[in-house]
Amino acid sequence: MIKKYIYNYVYKKLDDYIRHNIGFEINEGSYKRIKLAIDRDINFNNNIYYIVKKYFYYKKRLKLIPIDIPKNCYKILLLYNKKYENILFNNYDFEKEFSNNNIILVRKYYKKNYIKKKYKAIIKIDSKKEISYTLYKNTNIPIIKIYIYENINIYYIKNVVDFITKNIIKNK
Repeated sequence: MIKKYIYNYVYKKLDDYIRHNIGFEINEGSYKRIKLAIDRDINFNNNIYYIVKKYFYYKKRLKLIPIDIPKNCYKILLLYNKKYENILFNNYDFEKEFSNNNIILVRKYYKKNYIKKKYKAIIKIDSKKEISYTLYKNTNIPIIKIYIYENINIYYIKNVVDFITKNIIKNK
């Protein structure tokens, strides 16, 4: 039980760090190489000491990768639930496409009343097949509703990014 928790914690922490910075790396492919090494080295069959040791090793290696995050970046929150987790986390296309437009995408598992003022906008998964947005009550933070389907492609992600940059970021 503890081993499973530690394994999931370590893997999620390293993956979150990669997702946060992958679009801003200076040397293209640096994070992907380390991610492949993490997948190869850290697995559930290892003992707890080995998993923790590798966590600190890879955390140190990830922090050594040079990144260039512009000063004028906007933070956008992506709320998701278990239903769409496999689709959203199978690659890094969302993060790379958003970072091309100076947007940092922060992913959070959906909880009620999680809306905070530090985000420029919030992306929420919706069942309707169009991209739309509304303003959240009391805060004026736009909530963008997008539709996620099984075989999501880069063109749809570009449409979402274009919608956000034209309607949300340029208007503020």
